[in-house]
Amino acid sequence: MLPIPTKLQHQKTLHKLIKQVNVPNIEQNLIKLTSFHTRFYRTSSGAAASEWIQSMLEEYKSTASKGWNITITPFKHDWVQNSIVVRLEDKNATKEKEEMKKEKTAVMILGAHLDSVNWLNPWWGRSPGADDDGSGTLSLLHFLHFLPIPIPIHHSYSQHLTIPPSNKSKAP
Repeated sequence: MLPIPTKLQHQKTLHKLIKQVNVPNIEQNLIKLTSFHTRFYRTSSGAAASEWIQSMLEEYKSTASKGWNITITPFKHDWVQNSIVVRLEDKNATKEKEEMKKEKTAVMILGAHLDSVNWLNPWWGRSPGADDDGSGTLSLLHFLHFLPIPIPIHHSYSQHLTIPPSNKSKAP
């Protein structure tokens, strides 16, 4: 286990990244994401929202730095809404560097759930979900443009279910 840091690090890098945040772009995408009547995982509009997020990820992938190997993998469930796993890997890393990374670092997974639910009427009730978890989903989507390190990003189907998420849904 790695020790807990006792002082701030990487502040210059973080400040450069913060300057790249495009809030109007995130807001525009949030308007689109919340335009789906509901993102309930068992509805066609929930599936359409997942497909839209995947298409946005594919679009962002096409404009990302060529130094990244980016894979976008939909994870199919027994219901209509997919989870989406994005994996970023540094193309310039040598095998030696990769071995060093495996020994000294752990994998970090960033995640957001892309469904939303109206508990009074899950199937047909309006559930735009800007704060549940549309803002988190779109923040991760936007950060794909400039993340400086390889990180798997997992847009999962639900935090709302009483059943646990599928343990098959793991970052590739």
